[in-house]
Amino acid sequence: MLPPLLPFYLVAVTLGLSLACTLTLFVPSCPPIVPALTTYGVSALYLRDRIKFIQVISVPKRWFWHFYLLGSFCVISWLLFCGAISYGMASPSDALKDLFGLLTPAKPRYNWSTTVLGLFLILLHVMRRLWEAVSTLQLCISVYSDTTMNIFHYIVGLIHYTILPLTIVCESRGLVETKNGVFLFKKNKCCCFNNVVDYLNSFTCVLVFSLTRHDIKIQVFGNITAVSQVIDITKRELSRLKATHPSSNRPLCLGHHVFTTKTISPWQWFGIALFLICNREQHHISREIAALRRAPDGSGLIFNYCHGICYGGWFEYVSCPHFLFEMGIYISLWMVLSNAYVFQFLVIFVVVNQLFAGQITHRWYRRTFKAYPIDRKAVVPFIL
Repeated sequence: MLPPLLPFYLVAVTLGLSLACTLTLFVPSCPPIVPALTTYGVSALYLRDRIKFIQVISVPKRWFWHFYLLGSFCVISWLLFCGAISYGMASPSDALKDLFGLLTPAKPRYNWSTTVLGLFLILLHVMRRLWEAVSTLQLCISVYSDTTMNIFHYIVGLIHYTILPLTIVCESRGLVETKNGVFLFKKNKCCCFNNVVDYLNSFTCVLVFSLTRHDIKIQVFGNITAVSQVIDITKRELSRLKATHPSSNRPLCLGHHVFTTKTISPWQWFGIALFLICNREQHHISREIAALRRAPDGSGLIFNYCHGICYGGWFEYVSCPHFLFEMGIYISLWMVLSNAYVFQFLVIFVVVNQLFAGQITHRWYRRTFKAYPIDRKAVVPFIL
């Protein structure tokens, strides 16, 4: 039996990255190919020039915008699919549910509001990064030098932004549990539940209904002795639901296909606030880094591609504050997706990756600039 694909991949790539970065940082005698494959950008320049194989498999670092373009496309596609489900224009297929079963062993954990909210926040993040990174726009923020990354970094980046929305949708109750609603009858009373299995044995009968734009389908299971009574209860319940959704152009949205802020907890609101703060700070830091390479006359033209020392703000505490806030962005998303199973592996991968990348970059700065501030940490202020 195959292991769950997403956790297996994320654990494997995190362990591989940890081993390679540990050797790069703490074992100077390790083969040069290890740090050459581990590092990218300015930290890898001297290794790229020494090893022919690395030159062959290197691609421009400015291709980072490919990651954000792919991520935007994937997230928008899933949001459109969720919208189609909410409006009764589509439904998850059995093949899709089988795929989700291969991706994660966890039972569905997110309600519909959390699913849509998580996807929307990710879209905000990747669209911002795309806007900053696209070098052909005059309004762009980031200015990439002529440094490179190897093809393995490029592939991992493409995979990362492909599975980023998948880690959410594969555990969404609204995508895995596809029935619009379930009525369970006992002692002439009607209740609505999302899960039939846990209640089947204790109820007299089960009535499952599915509402689309043009049709209402009803299935009745169990020993029905008073069919007319069941029908009367059903009519009253449907009338009540239709009264709350008076628009004739919109299908009735029931069960777990409704987005509402009422289901968002205070902890999730705190995560949203932290997410927005981290994105804002990371954007400001990107502007500060790019300003080092632009002409001082305010024209916005690229003056040089050299690296320099940034001062002020978060740079007074750490060498790589953009890595710090990247970790903050994913941790805040984890707070929004508080019951996440697969997403926690993604957060661990991002945190490990940013910590090691920050340490490698910090070491390069201290080696390159003799007057580099000695009291700065790499990523986490006062700690690491």
